[in-house]
Amino acid sequence: MVLPTGTTERVADYFVVVGLDENLSIMKDEMDCQECVMSLRRESMMNSSIPEHCDVESILNCRFKSAVLDRFPLTDHADTALPPQICMFALPEGVTLKLACPLPTSYVVVFTSNEGQRMYASVLNFYEPLPKSDFLRLSGGSEEPPQPNVQLWVPKCLCLISRWPFLDCFREVLKHIYNLSISVARIPIERFVCNFMLEVPFPPQGRIKVQYSLGDRSIDIMRSPPNTLPTPHVRMDVLFRLLDRENIVQLVTCLWLEDKVLLY
Repeated sequence: MVLPTGTTERVADYFVVVGLDENLSIMKDEMDCQECVMSLRRESMMNSSIPEHCDVESILNCRFKSAVLDRFPLTDHADTALPPQICMFALPEGVTLKLACPLPTSYVVVFTSNEGQRMYASVLNFYEPLPKSDFLRLSGGSEEPPQPNVQLWVPKCLCLISRWPFLDCFREVLKHIYNLSISVARIPIERFVCNFMLEVPFPPQGRIKVQYSLGDRSIDIMRSPPNTLPTPHVRMDVLFRLLDRENIVQLVTCLWLEDKVLLY
């Protein structure tokens, strides 16, 4: 991978937290089809605000807009801008609330610019309790929620974005940050994020690797030597579990011939 002239080499460019928009705005394609949106106050229709009276079932049927809740650094790098589509790709279906807390999941998003430059986003999606204040706003601003014993769960995403596909490393770092967020940590999470973003050296191209400590274990960050195949940064066992040999050969053939491949 060759970066444009003048680009600073960094292990990761941005750390981003994506979650429920603080305005609790409903997605536009939900405006005419959801029962809760049909009860919106007339005076609030212009800013997609929340219904005046809405039960839990109606709230669960709504899809809300996502937004960047926090990021590091706070401003864009001069040589690399934060992809504006990060919210859409991190939560492609918007924010939907749940009655039960799903298990955390991780996935990868690849952004391609008009110039063909790629940026890789490793995403960890998890759920946390919806604050009571937001529940009250969703229920129309009443002093008590419509069902006080019901706990709703809202999704949130931790994202590491980089021009380099250190995907295994990013996944482990995000898991460590998540574990720190749900436990009593000796150091602030912000200190850990700053350390990884600013103090981890970029690995030179070759056999030298950078070892980064995560608690009681270490992870390796490395790049392939010149004139060799790139070091794989994704697990291939999933591919072989899902496809038989004939389909794998056909898939690799299509990739080598630069044919279009659709996986669904």
